[in-house]
Amino acid sequence: MTKTPLKMVRNDTKPDLIFTVLYAEGPNKDTAFDLSGCTVEFFLRKRGATSLKNTGHTTCTLTDAENGIGKYTWDAADMDEEGRYTGELEITFVDTTKQTIYDEVEFNVRADYDDA
Repeated sequence: MTKTPLKMVRNDTKPDLIFTVLYAEGPNKDTAFDLSGCTVEFFLRKRGATSLKNTGHTTCTLTDAENGIGKYTWDAADMDEEGRYTGELEITFVDTTKQTIYDEVEFNVRADYDDA
């Protein structure tokens, strides 16, 4: 995940959040993590909040599972407030075990002009 906050405008629902899951260490470091058969969810919350912002809308689409590539499509309510947000990816394997990507992605959301 990125360390630099992604910049967004309130109420925007594009572009989709595209991600690639890579091995972080070991002999496969920096190569694609095969997500075939897995389910990936993206959990979003406003910085400082304890509840999810995207409850009921967390499932990602795997666009190239073998190469670890997927996307999260924004819901209209995901970024309906300006502020700072963080998100994380969680992988569920076929055997129902889970792995959460440690690094968070950060977002800065500013007000939009036509709906400020």
